[in-house]
Amino acid sequence: MSGWELAVAVVTGLLVNEWSDASPWLARRIVQWSARRRYGRGQRAEIRSEELSAFIDDRPGKLLKLFTAMGFAMTAILVKSGTQSTPWVQRLLDLLAGIRIPRRRSRLGELQLLIRRLDVGDGQLPDVLLLGTRELFDCRHTTFWLPEGGRYPEVLLTATRDLDGLSDGPKPDVLAKLRQQAYMSGEAIEMYRSHPARSEIAPGWDGEAAIIVALRVSSVVLGTLEITGPSKRRRRFSRRDVAMLETIASHASIAVENGRLMDRLRFDAYHDFLTSLPNRRRILSDLEEGLKVLEGDQTILVVAADVADLRQINSQLGYHTGDLVLQEIGNRLRTMVPAQALVGRVEGSGFAATIRLSQKDTGQPVIEAIRSAFKDPMLLDTISIQLRAGIGYAKATRADKNVELPLQRALDAAYRDKQEITNVPFRL
Repeated sequence: MSGWELAVAVVTGLLVNEWSDASPWLARRIVQWSARRRYGRGQRAEIRSEELSAFIDDRPGKLLKLFTAMGFAMTAILVKSGTQSTPWVQRLLDLLAGIRIPRRRSRLGELQLLIRRLDVGDGQLPDVLLLGTRELFDCRHTTFWLPEGGRYPEVLLTATRDLDGLSDGPKPDVLAKLRQQAYMSGEAIEMYRSHPARSEIAPGWDGEAAIIVALRVSSVVLGTLEITGPSKRRRRFSRRDVAMLETIASHASIAVENGRLMDRLRFDAYHDFLTSLPNRRRILSDLEEGLKVLEGDQTILVVAADVADLRQINSQLGYHTGDLVLQEIGNRLRTMVPAQALVGRVEGSGFAATIRLSQKDTGQPVIEAIRSAFKDPMLLDTISIQLRAGIGYAKATRADKNVELPLQRALDAAYRDKQEITNVPFRL
């Protein structure tokens, strides 16, 4: 063998080796392109890309991985372009690329991805839940319902096929009674054309199949999740669909409960437990932020009210009655103080309100509103309690570096006013 032949053999071997080492990397890039080409850039393309990449990794040999990926690409081009190939050509492409991964495996991959997104909080929960579920089941509608509870308003959202985003529930809402039944029982409900009670529990229903499952954490039912209208390709839902929807609902319920827990923790951190009014921390935080955005000669008026006779009420009528008095005062202040003012409970018997004032404003309407909250007696069963409080106020300006000082000045003034009031003995 001559030197040239030896050099060509060595170079050829190196090229083949480098090409084969690059083949897996190139195959994965081709798979990603094929998935986007066939399914766009949505969640389904992402899921399909992961599945096909896993299929590629299972193929023995580096060059075989590349040839398989090229088969995916050829199939994606033919399908997307609408080319009508003969059955044997399509079958040959499928055999080459292994494109026909069983639908069950594909849906399990989509389910796992959706659950992972729900668990890690990837995006807004309603969008992830409804759009992902609609795509997974390939159905006409997916609806998420949380009834009103406490300070949480009712939530009814629907994702509809061929429409972007979410809408405020189905119109008309013919499955409302069935949804309520699933919520009360905590059990999954299936609706179909020949359902014996269809005319009673779903009047006006158009006959599309539907599954409604409960969103539950342990024994507590939070709401419902439902799918309606399977695609023409599927025609109906199966028992496996019920199990998959219940799995999604279980993970969604935990996400909802965790979100409410965090919301509750944030609320409790800045609100008084007894009156649900903003607490001292929230008042000071709002005052600090307000001072930063003052313009010209603007100031912030801090008005404080120190409830009189609270100790006597607690000792004569019990602490429960004292709590009721504070709650009643909180309710009155919430409704009587102007909307642009922030009112809260800042200490045991102390309430405070803050409002921004221009140079010409005196803040007298706010002061009078707080005074008026104590004019009428509080009726408790057969007992009439005359509410009394000391009122004080102070102004905060941009020169105030410590926001505690204006609030404390107002509270001190209110306490002095209360001392004059309590010179007159408390009587029921």
